[in-house]
Amino acid sequence: IRDSNHADNCGGTALTYAAQRGHCDIMAALLDRRDAHMALHVQTNAGFTPLHSTASNGHLACTDLLLRAFATDKELREALAKSSQHGTALHLAARNGHCATVKRLLATGKVLVNAKAGCSKQSALMAAAAAGHLHVVRMLVATPAVTDTAAAFDLAVAHNHAEVVAALLACNSATAAALVEAARRNNVATVRVLIGAGARFEDDGTVDRLFGQASNE
Repeated sequence: IRDSNHADNCGGTALTYAAQRGHCDIMAALLDRRDAHMALHVQTNAGFTPLHSTASNGHLACTDLLLRAFATDKELREALAKSSQHGTALHLAARNGHCATVKRLLATGKVLVNAKAGCSKQSALMAAAAAGHLHVVRMLVATPAVTDTAAAFDLAVAHNHAEVVAALLACNSATAAALVEAARRNNVATVRVLIGAGARFEDDGTVDRLFGQASNE
């Protein structure tokens, strides 16, 4: 084979599709080639690199193989910071609930945990909270550098992920605004969690103001 980095009309190479399907043996064979270095950085038309593909699909062994294939720390940092249309490798793993893959990516010490990427412009924690992946949320919240717990809390409330809301109450307050939002969306489980944590409707115009905003949306 003269060029194992040849891309099809979608921008995918042999390594891209092996990564997507979790075929570690094929990936290892491709990475043994002298031109393998280039294949690590090839992006599909949607911006997916092989690392994005393995992370998105939760192929832990394949993700580990790719992480070890980068020649320098600089290359690894750049690969972890690179975003597809749907975010970085960490965003993709977090959004799809792949806890072990998220843990492996965090273990590099080189991910930008608060970066907002992809079309949604969400952080990895926000993506996990919006999708209701409790174990991923807990793992990310336990990461000292994470700062966007308030935005993640709001998304969990909006999407009625009551268990995630409960977990995020460790670093957020059960406000009247959150209670109103959950009630407006008929999110019964979340309303109960918030009331149990001390949230109350306030006589300061909060209810009228928030419901007034909602009626204008």
